[in-house]
Amino acid sequence: MFIDGEIVRSTCSDCRSNNKIRKKQSRISESEIQLIEFEELTDNLLIAIDQHLDLYGNENKENSNKTGFEFKIAINISSLSENPKTIADTIIEAIQNADEYKWTYSRYYQHKNSTASFWYTCAQRCSTLRPPRKHPDINKQRDVTAKERFNCNGTIKLLINTYAYRADIHITHDDLHILPNDFSVPDWIKDYLNQGMPIHISQKQVHYWWSHYMIKKYKRKEDAYDSACEWLYERDYEIIIKNKEPARALGFLTGFHKELQERNIQINECGVDATYNTNNLTFELYVLHAEVYPLGYLFLDNNGNGVSGARTTIITKFFNEFKLCHWHLRRAIEMKLKDTKLPKRDNYEPIAANHKFSFIDINFNPSNNIYKATRFCPKEHHEKIWNLMNKHMHQHPLIPPYITAYEIRKNAVFEMYFYCKENLLVWMWSYLWREWYCDDRWILWTRSACSTLSILKTTMFIEGHWKVLKWDFLYKFFRPRLDLLTYIILEKLIPLQQRKFQQILSGRETLEWQKSIKAEWKKLLLRKTDNLNHHGLNLIRPHV
Repeated sequence: MFIDGEIVRSTCSDCRSNNKIRKKQSRISESEIQLIEFEELTDNLLIAIDQHLDLYGNENKENSNKTGFEFKIAINISSLSENPKTIADTIIEAIQNADEYKWTYSRYYQHKNSTASFWYTCAQRCSTLRPPRKHPDINKQRDVTAKERFNCNGTIKLLINTYAYRADIHITHDDLHILPNDFSVPDWIKDYLNQGMPIHISQKQVHYWWSHYMIKKYKRKEDAYDSACEWLYERDYEIIIKNKEPARALGFLTGFHKELQERNIQINECGVDATYNTNNLTFELYVLHAEVYPLGYLFLDNNGNGVSGARTTIITKFFNEFKLCHWHLRRAIEMKLKDTKLPKRDNYEPIAANHKFSFIDINFNPSNNIYKATRFCPKEHHEKIWNLMNKHMHQHPLIPPYITAYEIRKNAVFEMYFYCKENLLVWMWSYLWREWYCDDRWILWTRSACSTLSILKTTMFIEGHWKVLKWDFLYKFFRPRLDLLTYIILEKLIPLQQRKFQQILSGRETLEWQKSIKAEWKKLLLRKTDNLNHHGLNLIRPHV
């Protein structure tokens, strides 16, 4: 308490004089602030942001700058509503249209006079983060990725004076960070849907003009092969194989590999598969998949007129390594086991097999008259043989008991050979050695033939890729031209994959295994666990 004559005051004379000076300076600074019309707010804010970014060497908002942005201006609000809150919301909407940030209402203060203050904060500010709230109904819970947060201290203060028809705006943003992703439907799409199509246009008319303009997009020459090559060059796609003799082939990259490299996403392994009857030239279509995303395609002539080995050379050039799929392996074995007929000719070379592994008996071969009356493989041995092959396929030096790749193969041959010999399955052994266990075949299907451990076991995910291509894009075409198929792959199918890739990175879409495990997790949450208490388990129900 301070006594000034007969008056009791709460502050001293020095503080009162300092307060008077600050208020006077505040009134002077407010009078110096430029007063503009409300319609000019957006343009002035955009100019200020551009000047700030140019001043500090930032050409875009993705490179967030650490030099704070500040913007002060006063606007005439005579054309706006008399309600201060409505005026504040209108001003914030105009600011959001200019800087594209989202601003959240924070608080409000009504002064003694006809002025009111409103505070808004940046929606990506760290201080606005709140703990996620889950829906009480587990079936309605959804995976939502939280928006990226920044220590930007973004704040907007609005001082609205309805008596003077004036609003003072003060924006501070320590970091002009990247903008949040906008997944809303654009207005031009809504307007187009609202207008609708003229009802007098028939389906045939639309199809005619669609075909007319579509041809111009992909057809460059009458020859479909030359046209596809020219179209790829025109669009700057990288062609890695272009071969006309002795077998025509066309291989190109999709651009996914470059995109994965730019994002520092490592490719651990790839899958390979082929499909047929997709184009007018009857070319086979191969794809190289890097964990679901296609890296490249290969069109390969399948007319049978090429030089022997030419197709193999082209495929080897396109694919550095090829592993037989687990599903194809089982299918091939099961089909062979069902075939009870003995082959008329047998190319088994027991001497070569003995030179490789000395425990193989030269006399145990189909040409020996002792085994002429034996059957190929009785039904009771089918399951055992498949189980042995399945075991040999999955063994690897990185898996216990940590033996070398040579020891794995030697033990596998030893195990399969003696099983066939003990059960007099000489024809079966001949087939297994020639098609699966000799040097050239072993590397095609076993994990141990590669120094790294493979994760993929089947090509079913590539079959799903072919399903999308054929069912979603080729269902109206019967063997389309090669250039049209190339156009559909690169301009329709690949953009679809890229959009899904972007959605996964942004959190808008989850991977298939994530969806499956979440669904299974919800089922397990609803399962009663009281019957496990007698095992002495301390069960804790996790939060999903």
